[in-house]
Amino acid sequence: MKKLKVITLRLDPATGRFDDHELQEFLEHREALDVSEHFFVHERIPTWVLLVSYREIEGPAWKARSKEPRPDPAAELSAEDRPLYEALRQWRNDRARREGRPAYVLFTNRQMADIAKRRPGTLPELEAIPGIGEGRSRELGDEVLAMVRSQPPRVDGTRQPAGEKAGETDLAVETGPVDEAGAP
Repeated sequence: MKKLKVITLRLDPATGRFDDHELQEFLEHREALDVSEHFFVHERIPTWVLLVSYREIEGPAWKARSKEPRPDPAAELSAEDRPLYEALRQWRNDRARREGRPAYVLFTNRQMADIAKRRPGTLPELEAIPGIGEGRSRELGDEVLAMVRSQPPRVDGTRQPAGEKAGETDLAVETGPVDEAGAP
C-alpha cells in the first residue's frame, strides 16, 4: 500500500548542512517510490520540505537493501592532488552555505576528486567529468578552473586531461627526414 510522509529539513547554521537524519532513519525500513521537494527560506533559515511517497518493507527484505558504506573518494587521491581536493571542498561548502543550498548540489565529493585528479584546464575538459554539464560549468566553471590553475604543478609537471586515465594519452608527433645515424 502506498503511503505519504512530509519531512522538513532545515539548514543547521553551525554546520552549514541540512540535517537529513530524520529522512535516513525514516527510509531505513521503507522504500521511497517518489519524492516531491520544495525549497524555501523561513525565518531566514533555508528549508527543504519533502513529500515522500513510500511503501513499508516487511520482514527481512529490508536487510537485503542495506548498502555498504560508500568509499571516500578522497582516499584514492595522491598526496599531490589532496590539497586541491580540500581547497575545492572548502570553497564548495562556503559557497553552498552562502547560497543556502546543499553542498552536493554544487559538486559531489566524487566530482571534486575527479577535478583534483584530472586538473581540467578548460570548460570543455571540466564538462567531460561525469555529472558536470554545460549549466554547472557555466555557473561554477571559471571559479573552479582558477582554483585548479592556482595549485602548484605536479612533481612530474603533467596535467592529466579530463576524460583520460594516466598513461592512455595518444600523442601525434610530427617528424621530418632522419639521416642514417637517426638524427633529424
